[in-house]
Amino acid sequence: MSKMLDCIRKELAVRDRLSLDLMIIIYNKVEISNKFGAKIQRSVIQNYVFQELGFHGRCGNDFARFINKIMQENGFRAGWSGGKRVFFGLKIKN
Repeated sequence: MSKMLDCIRKELAVRDRLSLDLMIIIYNKVEISNKFGAKIQRSVIQNYVFQELGFHGRCGNDFARFINKIMQENGFRAGWSGGKRVFFGLKIKN
């Protein structure tokens, strides 16, 4: 039982580290904005992270769901605006 708990703790630690690394990549491109109407399309963030990790092309559905989950776990609200999927409260850095 002890080995299983140790394995679970190690996996959770790796997931936490991955989440932190992905948020660092995301914060290199975007910043938090309190202005009304601040939003970014989800696909922009998903494709940016996908390419920053060294992959080519566009991300698939599984990777997109994973990034959406990471963003929501870190407090960003996902929703719809103008018929497009967006994250609210973010804007691209200048």
